[in-house]
Amino acid sequence: MKRSEINTAIRRMEEITKRHGFFLPPFCGWSPEEWSHRGHEYDEIRETMLGWDVTDYGEGNFAKTGFTLVTIRNGKLCTE
Repeated sequence: MKRSEINTAIRRMEEITKRHGFFLPPFCGWSPEEWSHRGHEYDEIRETMLGWDVTDYGEGNFAKTGFTLVTIRNGKLCTE
């Protein structure tokens, strides 16, 4: 997928969530540059891979088979 398609899918979902009164965590709107300035206090968000997932399942046709979701909660595997 092109980055422009990913950005469009995310913007569309942001509009849908706002329209339905669902508020996303601030990190969902951070740019890659903003992430680069975030310290270790945000490592849990990175490690649990929270945020946007946009896929066309490798089909190359997002309009037909694409899906967008945002993960706002995810656990860590306990190895102890």
